[in-house]
Amino acid sequence: MKTIKYSVWAIMLLAATLVSCTDKMDWDIDPTLYRCFSATSLSVDPTDTEAEVTFDAGMMKANGAEKFEIQVTTATLEDDEAWDNSNEVLTFETDNSPYTITGLIGDTEYSLRIRALSSQKTASHWVHYASSTKTTFKTKAEHIMNAVTNADRGEDFITVSWDASKAVTKLTVSDGTEKKAGVTGYSVAGKTGTAQKNPRSENKWLISFIGHAPADNPKFAIYVIIDEAYGTNGTSGSSADVLTLSHDILEELLPYMNVYKDDG
Repeated sequence: MKTIKYSVWAIMLLAATLVSCTDKMDWDIDPTLYRCFSATSLSVDPTDTEAEVTFDAGMMKANGAEKFEIQVTTATLEDDEAWDNSNEVLTFETDNSPYTITGLIGDTEYSLRIRALSSQKTASHWVHYASSTKTTFKTKAEHIMNAVTNADRGEDFITVSWDASKAVTKLTVSDGTEKKAGVTGYSVAGKTGTAQKNPRSENKWLISFIGHAPADNPKFAIYVIIDEAYGTNGTSGSSADVLTLSHDILEELLPYMNVYKDDG
């Protein structure tokens, strides 16, 4: 009888131990570890105002992803926290790849990141776009103007037109003279001028150029005037000499004034 009694007590003790061990090993799943897979391939093919984003959506969907969040920005953001707190980020959502993001600005550098989302899992980690040479992509320059036809030309005007669906952010009308005064890598805006001196019978001229640089964010203005250009006896009203002189001045002045290049 003692043997049976001791056996019963041993079984009860073992059962209590097993219950206790089961309670201690009943782990909860850490939701931060139960997350969607991140993209392992990511490419971007930009046009002027759009960019086609291609990624491995199939693999991520097989792991439970339901949709994908894509963000782009022109700002320089150091990390994901900076992205999260920035108001300069465009956000897009899609359920498949490739996906075309729209509303971009032509001839502009963009950074991009992507993650997978699910109602059943934690979102994947962000994956940032990077090519073999840089961590941004650049949209192409826009060419939205329609060709000018004879019907667009009037006696003292020309009508220009463009695709109404395009967002025009800058329109420059120029006779091209500022290009001759410009310096490679910098945008220069300006206009030439000519004035005939008295007495007009002598056919003497003043030629001038006034402009500023950079064109969109001027740091200084320049005004150059030549009284009776050398080599022509002052009888030429051509702006060639003053444009050449303006170019030479700007070429020395812009780097000296620590003005950064802004035009290619």
